[in-house]
Amino acid sequence: MVRVAGNGSVNFGGDGGLASMSDLSTPIGLAGLSDGGVVIADTDNNRVRMIPGTTLHAYGRTLEAHHIYTILGDGSIGPTIAGSLGTRTSIGEPVAVAVDALNDIFALSRLSNQLFVIPANGESFLGRPVQAGHVYLVAGDGSSGFSGDGGRPRWRVSRTSRRLRLIRMGSLSLTAGTAGSGTWHCNLASNLARRG
Repeated sequence: MVRVAGNGSVNFGGDGGLASMSDLSTPIGLAGLSDGGVVIADTDNNRVRMIPGTTLHAYGRTLEAHHIYTILGDGSIGPTIAGSLGTRTSIGEPVAVAVDALNDIFALSRLSNQLFVIPANGESFLGRPVQAGHVYLVAGDGSSGFSGDGGRPRWRVSRTSRRLRLIRMGSLSLTAGTAGSGTWHCNLASNLARRG
């Protein structure tokens, strides 16, 4: 086992520096990148952070290999403002993250019960114009519970949801953490969500 991030201190710090020297606070969700890097749901710091395995230009800036960067969240708890720069808005307790083949990051907020995407590069995301490094709402109407089966992906997200994975391009799976709560499948291309 190799430590890739965190120095053992429960705090926030180290952004832009070597990931091994950074501070984390309850990093609940992780997602691997194709280059060997990782995306972290730094839950109690109210941030989504990234450690690229290779130096790359994405999210509107250059990210050095093995350094840690905040991609979403300013550390505050409040509403996530869709369309704003990811580092200039809040995300309340991100608990799950996923990454697609284009390095677009999906993040699930436990406090807002919403799922967001931060595109790595600009132009469009499933036919919608987007800007690199800005945050966009994918699903969730802000309330907790079961709703929207078979409808547009503005469904409610359970506070117990913990796992988020990309099944294939344009399709996400969100699994709640309690027995009987089930799994949501969200087809982003058709704008339909279903449970089961």
